[in-house]
Amino acid sequence: MANNFCQATVSPYLPAQLFTESERETLSLACGLDSEVCGEQLYFYADTYFREFGEYEDDGEFDSTAFFQQKLRRLDPLEYPHIVIHGAATCNKLRADEFGGLAFFITRETIKSISTWKWLDEQQRNGVGDVSLQPYSILLLYPDYLDDTGYETFYAFVEAADPIDAVATAQRQAATAQACAIDDPTDFHPLLVTAGHHASKPLFNK
Repeated sequence: MANNFCQATVSPYLPAQLFTESERETLSLACGLDSEVCGEQLYFYADTYFREFGEYEDDGEFDSTAFFQQKLRRLDPLEYPHIVIHGAATCNKLRADEFGGLAFFITRETIKSISTWKWLDEQQRNGVGDVSLQPYSILLLYPDYLDDTGYETFYAFVEAADPIDAVATAQRQAATAQACAIDDPTDFHPLLVTAGHHASKPLFNK
């Protein structure tokens, strides 16, 4: 059995007074981001399992990047021009495709992201000819044997050549995001495929 991890850090440190205890708890439970008090500031980090999107109790989907963007807009733009989330996916066994990195660059106007998985997919496509990538939102159903995660669905934003490729990309993303090893990403069953990135709550969400 292999164990997968996705660790992440948030920079810079942010004013502690900007966050309530409830918000810090939500970040921890929904997205794996814990916080440590450093004087009058907070250091956010994911020690084991970072998720961009998560669910917390009855609040529906929680978007960590959009949350940090809202907080950034309340800060001095000269002192805090942006927020960065930098992460790495690892595995305790040296298995192919189990390692990678990701980053989010958050400003008051935009949220930009990059991942090594996306970059590798693009390189593979470029190797067989130019393929225009389109944005898709994918809703996947968790396999029955992962009932103990507390989640029923996995919602992913991907860039893909077509809906079929989008589902496959989302399935790989879902498998990598789990704390346990998933041998077959297709165990995540597609429920909904829509063109574009839609940040609102999915139709079939928990």
